[in-house]
Amino acid sequence: HAIKSMLGQQPEIPFKSKINHDFTKKYNLHGILKAKYQHTDEGYLLVNIMHGQDSFMVNPFLEMNCWVSLPETKLSVAIGETVDTFPL
Repeated sequence: HAIKSMLGQQPEIPFKSKINHDFTKKYNLHGILKAKYQHTDEGYLLVNIMHGQDSFMVNPFLEMNCWVSLPETKLSVAIGETVDTFPL
């Protein structure tokens, strides 16, 4: 948000998607997670947080099409919960 603000741009607005699996973060930090979303036949967006979230893991970059944002207060999410998703 800070860089966009300095450039006079509007902040990105996430869309909401449902997580397709349970996920637990390792740390009590704000997580910006590599993910991949897909559209269902019913018109929903489902998102999968990818394996390989460590900064040195680059393989997920080949398949990801979005980021999922989990605040520091949210240590885990259960299947079907809504999460903030930012497309690439």
